[in-house]
Amino acid sequence: MSSPLRLLRRRELGGDELGQLCEVFKTLSDPTRLRLLTLIGDGESCVHQLCARIGMSQPAVSHQLRLLRVAHLVRARRAGREVFYALDDDHVMELVELARSHARHARAGGRR
Repeated sequence: MSSPLRLLRRRELGGDELGQLCEVFKTLSDPTRLRLLTLIGDGESCVHQLCARIGMSQPAVSHQLRLLRVAHLVRARRAGREVFYALDDDHVMELVELARSHARHARAGGRR
């Protein structure tokens, strides 16, 4: 049985799929958004908790969270006056972990 990665390697990216994939990587390329994702990956968090953890203002954090939400990387849940954020699905952290693994591998000199 083939892994999902092997199946993806066999298919050429094009059209809408290529554009959507580029948007995901573009969204993930921002250090603040990536940091927010890793914090949310530890469990659902409200905006105020995230602000305190990364030392940014509420408007700045809310803006970054909106971009993550538009990209379907996180989802929001309102409870009274608080908005809580969680990962949209487990694939988000799988993607981040694969990128971290690749970065460690590249830092170590890659294949030799």
